[in-house]
Amino acid sequence: IHRILDAVPISASTAIDGYFPLHFACIKPCPLDIIQKLVGAHSVALTMKTRTDGWTPLHIICNATGESSLVSYLIQSDPEALLMYDEAGNTPLHRVFMDLRCKLDAACIRLISRLC
Repeated sequence: IHRILDAVPISASTAIDGYFPLHFACIKPCPLDIIQKLVGAHSVALTMKTRTDGWTPLHIICNATGESSLVSYLIQSDPEALLMYDEAGNTPLHRVFMDLRCKLDAACIRLISRLC
């Protein structure tokens, strides 16, 4: 992914049904360095919503695993994303508490509570 983005930076800004590469990277999720590279290449994707459910990358990562390092990075990159609602009226924080796989640590929860 690093080589692709270095060779063709515009690839980070190409969407399919509202899913930018950053959205796809949050589904699995990818390692932090990949997420950082995608944010660096197209930070606007942090607040872009998918067409199907209105999820931002932060909604996706909170629904997928809620891994603290990834959640913290996305929030610090664009705190506005924390307060965005999906089509069902849920913020990323709602997704955290709706999914039992979430692994947020105390530091990440404190970060979220300071911003809300």
